[in-house]
Amino acid sequence: MHRPSFVYRRLGRVLPVFLLCAYATAANSTDTYSGGTLSIPTVTIGAATFTNMVVQVGTIVVPPSGSSGNGTTDTYDPASNRLTVPSVLVGATTYHNVVVTVGSLTSVQTVSGADSYSPPNLTISSVQVGTLTYHDVTIRVGNILGATGGMPNAVEDNFAGGRLQIPAVQVGARVYTNATITVGAILAVGSVEVPDVRGVSQAAAATLLGAAYLATGTVTTAASSSVPVGGVISQSPAPGTRVALGSTVSLVVSTGSGGGGGGGIGTGVGWIPFIATPATGKTPVGQNGLFVLAPDPLAATAANINWILPNTGVIALGASFVLQGTTPGSGFWPYAGIYAALNSQQVVDIYQVNLTNASSGAPAAFPVGNFAARKVPGISLICDSKSSQSNLLDPTSWFVVVHIGASGSCGTSTATGDSWVVVTATATQTVGITTTQIEFLHDPNGLLTALVLNDPATHNFLMYADKNFTNPATLFAGATTDVIVHAQKSATNSGAVGNGGLEFRELGNGTTSALYRLDYTGAGSFKAIPSYNPGTDTLSQDSILTGTKADANNVYFTATNLAGATETLYQEPIGAPGSTPPPPMALYSGGVSPGFSALGSDGSVVVLETITPGAPSTSALGTVPVGVAATATQTPLGPAGGYSGSIAKSQMIVGNGSDYAHSALFINLSCASAKCKPAPTHPASTEIRSVGNTALQALTPTSEFLLDTSILNQGYILEVKGVTDTATATDGGGKLYAVPGADNAADYGGLVFEGCLAFSGGACATTGDFVIPTQSTLSGVIGISSAGNATGLQYDVGNALFSGVVADIAQQKIGVISLTNTNIQFAY
Repeated sequence: MHRPSFVYRRLGRVLPVFLLCAYATAANSTDTYSGGTLSIPTVTIGAATFTNMVVQVGTIVVPPSGSSGNGTTDTYDPASNRLTVPSVLVGATTYHNVVVTVGSLTSVQTVSGADSYSPPNLTISSVQVGTLTYHDVTIRVGNILGATGGMPNAVEDNFAGGRLQIPAVQVGARVYTNATITVGAILAVGSVEVPDVRGVSQAAAATLLGAAYLATGTVTTAASSSVPVGGVISQSPAPGTRVALGSTVSLVVSTGSGGGGGGGIGTGVGWIPFIATPATGKTPVGQNGLFVLAPDPLAATAANINWILPNTGVIALGASFVLQGTTPGSGFWPYAGIYAALNSQQVVDIYQVNLTNASSGAPAAFPVGNFAARKVPGISLICDSKSSQSNLLDPTSWFVVVHIGASGSCGTSTATGDSWVVVTATATQTVGITTTQIEFLHDPNGLLTALVLNDPATHNFLMYADKNFTNPATLFAGATTDVIVHAQKSATNSGAVGNGGLEFRELGNGTTSALYRLDYTGAGSFKAIPSYNPGTDTLSQDSILTGTKADANNVYFTATNLAGATETLYQEPIGAPGSTPPPPMALYSGGVSPGFSALGSDGSVVVLETITPGAPSTSALGTVPVGVAATATQTPLGPAGGYSGSIAKSQMIVGNGSDYAHSALFINLSCASAKCKPAPTHPASTEIRSVGNTALQALTPTSEFLLDTSILNQGYILEVKGVTDTATATDGGGKLYAVPGADNAADYGGLVFEGCLAFSGGACATTGDFVIPTQSTLSGVIGISSAGNATGLQYDVGNALFSGVVADIAQQKIGVISLTNTNIQFAY
């Protein structure tokens, strides 16, 4: 029988040092607290149970709540240094459900379920060796390297680099914590946990099983709409099951969807995902996990929720998408959401949830990438992430770059024990980068051609060829200044979500800085824009819809010269792939007080906004022509004398759907009255105006546009009208309208959304105009489909009730899902 390759050492001396003296108290279910000291009858840490522990309390993370304890035993999470206390007696008062950090460990009497030492042998309850976990292992102790004491820093032993790290060990009547030894000999191995091989190929599963000293057993096949052909659908025994070394594991392998369909890609939106988290300080405690809803808004009720990952914290890591064509709105829907959550073994796994309409039943969450083998003990150690696709036209080519924190917290480098991995549907690979701040460049065919990032250690601006992140090209050394001025698809600005192919980027080393052009053709396209060195200028920052603007041919950016106290609008050609950028053209200059900002361009003029401070402030709009250098004055746009009140937010909306050239300007005007100071209660009015100065929608009081959403929302902009919550900054009492976002629409009045007023047997029985409830806000809108016409909205209610919203933009239907004391967030 094979044995794990522990390093064999000669027998050393008996475990020494750092005795944690026994502290005897009568066992009971309630902690006692006095003078900063907490006495704990019983506390569990992983599978180990400690009795009569005394600690010094650090800080209170969650204050007491409820009239009884949620359980009878304290629990401690080494990853976060948090101790959860069901009940604690302070003087004559008992408090419940407190979470604190531990300042230090004073003493502990006994531990069971951890290691035990009877010279010269050590019996290990569980030990992680690489990606595998072994149980009931007996070794002969080699050298004793030390012990640091304190609270256990892990939930199980770990063997790596020839050293065995021991969180806790019982030695006679004493308990030692955080000891380090070498192994003299392996005497016995009781069992190994079966690795999770679901989602990987059959060949990869065999490799993973072999590494665990297990063998592939019976292999059968079955159709699957969620697992690609050749992937493992299920296994027996289940992942995490303890089995003897040499045991077999049976596999069920996918033959695909059975009716074609490319493994469940589907032809439109099937399910809308939401993450639920308990609201802070509310009783009863709210719900936790990931659920999905069918895209029919009028069926959105708590009774129709399908829990996918229930009763666990969930983090959305990214999503992959189906793009039907390259024009926004021509066919666009999510294929899968990627999520991190704890599995049944209480380690983090990464799950794929297919969201298309490939099947009528709710999707399942299946683990991917064999991520559970990393043994990440807490969801808080998933620090940050960034997702993309290797091919934008192949939604199964998704990958996620994940930053994993060390056992204590999230750090900033590998020196702190952190790691950065690339997770795909079949593998998790450690890569040699230390950031997830990555920009992805795709060519017009959707293929990923380059990945760029600023290395946090060297500040070198690097380009990588693929997601393996090897052999980078250094484009700029020591870039302590790094600002993306503009990013878009490089050809006619017509890219769909994620289809980046071009960047304009300011890079500087502390002495000099310049503006550079970079596109998907590679390092050869990295060229400085001549005759433009920002110097003392501050460049405006970017997104397609805010900050820097663009039309089909040019990008427009502003720069403030700090020395000369002037602001200048520049025009720079987007250029063909790999082209040499010409010097930018200065279109217009003005003083910094009042300054101006660019709102957009229709290809013939650029719209500018100038704000004059005051109580209230005022806003004036004007235009300057494209391609005409040093224009001296603006052509006024808007009502005579400007707007009495500042423009809180404005946007030039997508016109023909093929580029970002627009002529309809959508405006949110803030409250003009002095009574709105210091904080306006709500944008006082909205307006739609053409660059030809025609009022397409007259100023509408107590209304607000939900902007920055048009690309994904069927050519409509959402507008809240008739807000009645005038005393608070909410949308309460208003009705929601879908307003055409296209240029020169016949009617900009919009259509009111229909909602369900009453349900019967889980179905909508009565409909009517949707009215936003009192004290609530539609705080964000994300469109996700042109084929399924479904949109997820973040929808907050300022009391004990929190909600998520599903809307059908094209048919003006909306549904609200409410869970008591629960925050709901659209989940990708």
